[in-house]
Amino acid sequence: MSLKNDPDWVFLGKVGVDSGQLMVCDPCYIDSHWKKEDYKDDKTKPKHQFSYKAVCHKTLEDGSGQIERGLAVAFETGGDGVFLVYGRKGRGGHIVEVRVVMDEEPENDEEK
Repeated sequence: MSLKNDPDWVFLGKVGVDSGQLMVCDPCYIDSHWKKEDYKDDKTKPKHQFSYKAVCHKTLEDGSGQIERGLAVAFETGGDGVFLVYGRKGRGGHIVEVRVVMDEEPENDEEK
């Protein structure tokens, strides 16, 4: 489904993926809660529930899910690449819905 010509949706930008997964998180939690814990394919559970290893564990085991009591959600993307991000504005002009489109190529300068 293309959102490019849908007047309800605005292009927000693009996001690069190199680990086959994305995480949605309020950035204020990164400094205060994120723990550095590298992922190693050793099947051990992560020590910290808000870490790269925890995100990898969640996406590899379940495909997607909540991270550390709702600080974030993560999901597998099916591969690496540059994905387009669109938002739908609600009343007051705030973004009320976000879609990450993984099956479209950027067409214009704004999307590249």
